[in-house]
Amino acid sequence: MQKKTSSTSSQKKPKSEWTDRQVGSFWIQEREGDSSYLLGNVEIDGKKVLISIFKNKFCDSNSKSPQFVAFKNFSKNKVEDHKSKN
Repeated sequence: MQKKTSSTSSQKKPKSEWTDRQVGSFWIQEREGDSSYLLGNVEIDGKKVLISIFKNKFCDSNSKSPQFVAFKNFSKNKVEDHKSKN
């Protein structure tokens, strides 16, 4: 008969200050060529909102324009459709 071992994974760890501050998560998505973008979500007023973040191709080193831009409710299919039209 095998002994039962206690599992530390079943014990919940207290949340850290950083976990309490987290409002979203993003993953790198690869596109054809060498460009990539971030796809993820943020939680606003208890609702998850899908967000896509792209490098701003109209920003130069002397510009006050943002280096990245975020779009609400962008799906991968919409990104690819837009890319094929340009």
